[in-house]
Amino acid sequence: MTNISLSNEQDDLSALIVEPEGRIVAGGSSLYVNARRFTLARYNSDGSLDNTFSSDGKASLAFVSGEDSYLSDLILQPDGKLVAGGVTYTTDGYILSLARWNPDGTLDESFDLDGKVTTTIEPANYSSLGSLAIQSDGKILAGGFSSPTLFDEAHNFTLIRKGGKRFLAT
Repeated sequence: MTNISLSNEQDDLSALIVEPEGRIVAGGSSLYVNARRFTLARYNSDGSLDNTFSSDGKASLAFVSGEDSYLSDLILQPDGKLVAGGVTYTTDGYILSLARWNPDGTLDESFDLDGKVTTTIEPANYSSLGSLAIQSDGKILAGGFSSPTLFDEAHNFTLIRKGGKRFLAT
């Protein structure tokens, strides 16, 4: 069993990947001071943190300073890059959030210029991402729901595709 604190506060695991080399990538959300961030940790097959990933085996990302972000899913691209998706809570609503890390644990700056992208599904103010997949052409699919108001019972099924540098509604 491996039990490692990532943020010294609250850490929640929501996704796991086993890489072809046998390393394990855990993704989730961690509380840092006043807001939750996407958090990744990569472990060697023996359960120790992999220090070749982000120099200490751990990486975190805040999408909007002071706002909570929750990672829902994590996928491994054929080139070894990691894509994480989830939701960021803002004062204006909930926005879909995606980020991509290089195999060494650094953000992939070729992904929307800074390694992360957010989008709102109009006219919904509340969107949430639950699942990710990669198409055979390399485009990223994200699925979840969207709703005009937080407590609206008429949630819509949402499927979007990340093509090039933008989200495309499908």
